[in-house]
Amino acid sequence: MPALPEKVTLSCQVSFYPLGQADYLDPINRVLALMEGSGLEYDIGPMSTRLTGESGALFGLLRRISEELCPACGYVMTVTLSNVCGLE
Repeated sequence: MPALPEKVTLSCQVSFYPLGQADYLDPINRVLALMEGSGLEYDIGPMSTRLTGESGALFGLLRRISEELCPACGYVMTVTLSNVCGLE
């Protein structure tokens, strides 16, 4: 399967759920800080965050969350991608 071009704009809805931690807000706040510093457009909601931007930056952020931030914590991260919904 060919790689997705860098310039494709996507909309993404992300929900992050830390597992088995008494202080669940710390990992959530660290994920939100990565999202805010990503350069992607974002809208933080009560149950998920919507991100919009180029596919390379979006997948890079998801990789950073999974590889850098959370190797020591259990989590579930639900990601919904669209190349139509949430885009003008």
